[in-house]
Amino acid sequence: MLKLVLKFLFLVGALGLFGCGQDESAADKAPFSLEITDAPVDGATKVVIEFTGVEIQSQSNGRSVYEYAEPRSIDLLSESLAGNRISLLQGELGIGAYSWLRLMVNARLDGVFDSYIELADGSRYELAISEENLDGLKIDREFMVRAGQPKGFLIDLDLRRSIIENNRQFKLKPVLKTVDLSSVRSLTVNVAPELLAANCDNSGQYAGAIYMFAGAHAVLDDIDGDDKDPVATAVLSSTANPENGMYRAVIWNPDNGAYRLAYSCNPKDNPELNDQGFSFAEQTVTVVVVNDDGDKTAILDASATPL
Repeated sequence: MLKLVLKFLFLVGALGLFGCGQDESAADKAPFSLEITDAPVDGATKVVIEFTGVEIQSQSNGRSVYEYAEPRSIDLLSESLAGNRISLLQGELGIGAYSWLRLMVNARLDGVFDSYIELADGSRYELAISEENLDGLKIDREFMVRAGQPKGFLIDLDLRRSIIENNRQFKLKPVLKTVDLSSVRSLTVNVAPELLAANCDNSGQYAGAIYMFAGAHAVLDDIDGDDKDPVATAVLSSTANPENGMYRAVIWNPDNGAYRLAYSCNPKDNPELNDQGFSFAEQTVTVVVVNDDGDKTAILDASATPL
């Protein structure tokens, strides 16, 4: 079972989070919270995004804006590899229906390294948000806030699909998924060290990633935009768990169904190209996700089903 560590980086009041927009009494509000996690990207040691606040659009009472007193820089890569979910907002919302929410960020190609990516060779590049997302990371999600009932979401930012590189210019084209906090669950995949030894040239620098495909007998493929793409990926921890000697990857909020899990140690997987020579380890494992199961754990080792 995965032990979650919530890092409350942005707390109302204590860190100066200010809200404006709605003006209801306490009886007309309910607790509301946002958390974020991500699927890490290959070949990077840091992915830092500077957040400035949160906007939430009501269907009847205008827009609520929660601005941080100071911009907050988060290294999403290190937090994800540690298995952490990061709190972006702990506050209140007026009861009623809502249409969307937006994470406000500083991420433009302007010579200021507020948001950036750092590669394994130590080089650092600005991370600029795509033109259609200049106002921030918008999530179109209708939801209802009811009196006396806490509401909240976990936002899953898939960095492996979201970061596009072209001639050493890096764009953030966000691929986002939201899950109600009341139904958050995780799939932890433990990979045996012998698979790393057989497939990785330098597992100390990059330990590889888990690819999750829909269907127990799915065809394995890299991320290239076709219908055979994995439904989720997760990079392995860079060090083994001292309790079991395994390397861990965490996939958040898989939908119900059967999945085929595969391991690859290819350090580059361009989400817009069919990468020639991309390969997977011979061993794969099948898992079935059901709502009532809660958090699940899978093991991928030499005894797993061969390709």
